[in-house]
Amino acid sequence: MFWNPGDAGAPTGELLIRTVKEVRNPLIAAAFRGIGLARQAGSGIRAIFRDWQRLGHAPPVIRSDEVRNEFELTLLGRATLVGERRPTRGTC
Repeated sequence: MFWNPGDAGAPTGELLIRTVKEVRNPLIAAAFRGIGLARQAGSGIRAIFRDWQRLGHAPPVIRSDEVRNEFELTLLGRATLVGERRPTRGTC
């Protein structure tokens, strides 16, 4: 689980949509982009979802609470697909 003070600044359903996001601190964002540590605002969440699911895990869970002013991203374990059999302990 990753926690951050400050809500997402957009509804959770919009975080995965490729749109221009509002930058909270444009000076810091410009500095990070200038040294190659940042890209377009919002692209990191999409990359996390894409890469985590490519590894076979369940989609991450986002909780953004504007009232409590906090954001949380939880990475879940491996997804079990319907019909997939998992080995049981003690059997060959």
